Amino acid sequence: MKNSGLKERLKQMEGYSPYEYPDTNGFPTIYYGHLIKKGEVFNHTQAEAEIILDKDIAIARSAAKKLFPEIDSFSQARQDALIELVFNMGAGKIGKKFPRFVHNVNIKDWEGAANELKYADGKTVLSKWYNDVHATRADFIIEELEEG
Repeated sequence: MKNSGLKERLKQMEGYSPYEYPDTNGFPTIYYGHLIKKGEVFNHTQAEAEIILDKDIAIARSAAKKLFPEIDSFSQARQDALIELVFNMGAGKIGKKFPRFVHNVNIKDWEGAANELKYADGKTVLSKWYNDVHATRADFIIEELEEG
């Protein structure tokens, strides 16, 4: 599977819970960071969690392609970092809150993109995203973008 490295990373970073829990923003979540949509019902099994994670990765990949039309030409590390960001934040939030980041990725200014992601002002004030996902995860994604 093309996303097997990404899938394992998401499993590690998101952690597994067979029961509903609030994400960092208080939204109901289950399994490996799956945002619960109205009307969804779960059987609370590991097998179901794996299926839903695969679907969520496919959704994130599709959304990432819309934000970053040339994503398929990027290194696998950069593709995975961008898909993880979309998985974590959602494409709409990235487009609205990080428009300079999106622009920099699309012109392949990786250092500029990393700075826009890490810093709210592009220079010194850490972004809410950086603080929310904790430095370890954020720094890994930023490094993947910069070094590809």
